[in-house]
Amino acid sequence: MKVMSKRTKLSSEEVLERAKNFFENNSGLKLADETANCCIEFSSNLGFVIVQIQNEPQSREVVVRTQEYEYQIQEFLGKI
Repeated sequence: MKVMSKRTKLSSEEVLERAKNFFENNSGLKLADETANCCIEFSSNLGFVIVQIQNEPQSREVVVRTQEYEYQIQEFLGKI
């Protein structure tokens, strides 16, 4: 499993919406679970991606865990 993170000034809602658009449209992953303003999970036969948001006073820490989708999470984190 690979874990990567990035700080962003985007809102939690915006990060999760971007994650939905990116992973469902670009990688063949399907939405498996979602918790408002916190977490979203995608899965496929090959692996999974989990996006978690940790709110901080001035920004958000976006933590992404994956199995088999390292390139895609690097690309996603580069766009937020």
